[in-house]
Amino acid sequence: MVDGEKDPRNLLSSFHLIQLIASWPVLQPTLYLLGEELFEVFSCYFPIEFVDSSDADSIGVTKADLVSALLGCFTATPLFAEHAIPFLLDKLSAEVIQAM
Repeated sequence: MVDGEKDPRNLLSSFHLIQLIASWPVLQPTLYLLGEELFEVFSCYFPIEFVDSSDADSIGVTKADLVSALLGCFTATPLFAEHAIPFLLDKLSAEVIQAM
């Protein structure tokens, strides 16, 4: 679905689709089984590394759009919390080590 995608328009659409899937009550039982796999689909894009370019108007996507959509994925369902907390702590510790 998103694996290796770099086009910001496709990423934005994919992030919105993930939010929809994860927040749809009918799919909550499935997320108990597949939540980690879905989490891994979008979490690899954190942090967003996108530089707004002069043609941002032509593509219609900004870094703020991508950041907001990715945040929406992380918060789409409480079922992602068990994956998000260790993931984000790991990212924070890696940033501290790089800063040293």
